[in-house]
Amino acid sequence: MKKIVFLAMLLCLSLAASVFAEPAQPKNVAVDVLVVDTQELIANDPTITIPTPTAANYNAGYTDVVTGQLVVRSNVRWVLSVKTESWGSPSGVNKALTDWQWKRQMQDQFTECSTADVKVVDGLPTSGTNVNINYRMKLDWENDAPGSYYLVQYYTLTKDS
Repeated sequence: MKKIVFLAMLLCLSLAASVFAEPAQPKNVAVDVLVVDTQELIANDPTITIPTPTAANYNAGYTDVVTGQLVVRSNVRWVLSVKTESWGSPSGVNKALTDWQWKRQMQDQFTECSTADVKVVDGLPTSGTNVNINYRMKLDWENDAPGSYYLVQYYTLTKDS
């Protein structure tokens, strides 16, 4: 019994010592993170189909397409540019690249496609800016024969320097 009482006293003393002991000194911990230029460009519709031209389109001299949408995300000022990678037409038809055009939605005039980068728009850091693009193909009764025509646009998002 003396041993049990002695052990109980030791336990009480050790608990009392830990209660009255000085608290541990706080320690500083340095946490570093490197944030780099980060950008994301999303094409909501990677394939856009211009509707089949009608006689009214040929008479107007062009056919338009429903808007294609791009989404820009960037933690720095940015520039969105576009260039044409390739285009084609049916055999025997020499469709000029300048017959293909684009514009940002809400702009008045179309811009002819080019194999060089052309600025579409620029902006401030953003968690999601929509850039809507309209496409147009000029038509000519005498030179645009039936068949499949195509255009490949290449959009580039870069840091505005």
